[in-house]
Amino acid sequence: MKSGRDFLELDQVDAQALKAILASAHKMKRAPLSFQPLIGKTLALVF
Repeated sequence: MKSGRDFLELDQVDAQALKAILASAHKMKRAPLSFQPLIGKTLALVF
């Protein structure tokens, strides 16, 4: 999936992109510790 795209409505996503999203989610769920996109970055949540 290309970066910078918004996922707002399911009907705006073609079948190939949806399959890629679901495949990525499946990989992350099977091995959650191997997917760490925030390593070396700082994250702040302000409420």
